[in-house]
Amino acid sequence: QCFEARGCAKCQHTGYRGRLGIYEVTVLNDEIADLVLHQRPLHELNATVRKFGFRDLLEDGLLKVWQGETSVEEIIRVAGQTGIEND
Repeated sequence: QCFEARGCAKCQHTGYRGRLGIYEVTVLNDEIADLVLHQRPLHELNATVRKFGFRDLLEDGLLKVWQGETSVEEIIRVAGQTGIEND
């Protein structure tokens, strides 16, 4: 079941307290560096970084929804359709 934001006076009726980041992070290793250095096509780079655990903004956000840290609505507001459009 997904988290649904409910507001109160303390959160100014947003349903959120504090900030939570969603991130895209890739650790640069020799294989990824070689692809960048040789200017390989983007689809090759995407496949390789995913092999090493890369998540895009939407995926990281949806993971946080699944963990109960935020709502689907907030992730769509912040990340939009970025991960959906590129697949």
